[in-house]
Amino acid sequence: MGAPLERRRPGDPQGLMKDTRMRLLRWWFVLRQRIRTLVRPIAVERELDRELRYHLEREIQENLSRNMPPDEARRAALRSLDGLTAIQEECRDMRHVNHFENLFQDLRYALRAMGRNPGFTAGAGPGGSARTRGSAWGSALQPRAKHAILRR
Repeated sequence: MGAPLERRRPGDPQGLMKDTRMRLLRWWFVLRQRIRTLVRPIAVERELDRELRYHLEREIQENLSRNMPPDEARRAALRSLDGLTAIQEECRDMRHVNHFENLFQDLRYALRAMGRNPGFTAGAGPGGSARTRGSAWGSALQPRAKHAILRR
């Protein structure tokens, strides 16, 4: 007959604990994978390439077993996978670490720019924006202050 179905009854603490434990394990697994992607991106990319190559070779073997010529078997395999580059981009997007990668890339770019021209970037830092705001407020409020003084 098969395995009996496990049903959860309302208020069953065993079922609730099982669900919570599974969610925590899934969360822990996803967190570890995302950290690994940030820390070792080259190894993760290599694994992705290896896995996609495996699927391509497997598809080619299936086409060869259907008595297709080797060139046509490869073309059909590439067509059935709808482009490996699109699949790679989709896998990268599924990791949800693009924001962090972009942030790190922007920080590296900013540090390189500061190294090339430190005087320019020092003026554009937090103090530079305060100076800009101060001069903008001063020029915007100064005519009003003159009018207020003249009216007295």
